Amino acid sequence: MVRALFIDMLEGRVGAEVYDPYRRKLGILVSFDSEVDGRVTKVSVLLYGSGEIRDYAPDAIEIEGDRIIVKPAWKTFAEKTRESYKRAVRRMKHLEEMYHKKEIPAQVYREFAKRLEKEIRKLRDQLTKVREMIQKRKRELEIERDMVIRSKTALRLSFLSGEIRPDAYRTAFEKLKDIEESIELEWKDLEETLKKLDEFEEVKISNEQKKIEEETAVAPSAAQPIPVKIIE
Repeated sequence: MVRALFIDMLEGRVGAEVYDPYRRKLGILVSFDSEVDGRVTKVSVLLYGSGEIRDYAPDAIEIEGDRIIVKPAWKTFAEKTRESYKRAVRRMKHLEEMYHKKEIPAQVYREFAKRLEKEIRKLRDQLTKVREMIQKRKRELEIERDMVIRSKTALRLSFLSGEIRPDAYRTAFEKLKDIEESIELEWKDLEETLKKLDEFEEVKISNEQKKIEEETAVAPSAAQPIPVKIIE
């Protein structure tokens, strides 16, 4: 669950470096906006390299020790979609239990089930979008990984040829190693996220709303709840 971000969590960190979850330095925290109750609504970061000031929503921000972490868009979207999907399926499960125990009439069950089924279908579409974002990011990382390998090869060749001083070689090599490690960390996170998404594919919403309406219209007591599986 996303925790709210408050002024007191950031006020002493303006001017501090900002990282991503994979140990990359992204830039400098330059400002943030907030509501009168102290809730932060936007965080602005001056990005290294481009010099661009980019705004991030609070749900993309985490505080880990003395570090400010900004999660990539694919990760933030995946987490939000996954949590929403789990919540919707959980509600459907409890709705079925209530109907099965005759705690609610068929009409009420039908109305709530229809609304929840609509939300679940929408979230399944979002899960597909998450997969597309992940695959796109993996392709980008493959390109970055190839560039690092080529750079390390050229660097090593120049060093062995006596064209680069040992201290300069070591510094450059360590930088490339850091980049390589960050790529592998993000790649692992992408793979783990895909694995979690695969679990959602096991959730079966097998009955269409039309069937629900037919069953509840004919015999409320005979209507069958929509089978779902809870993802813990």
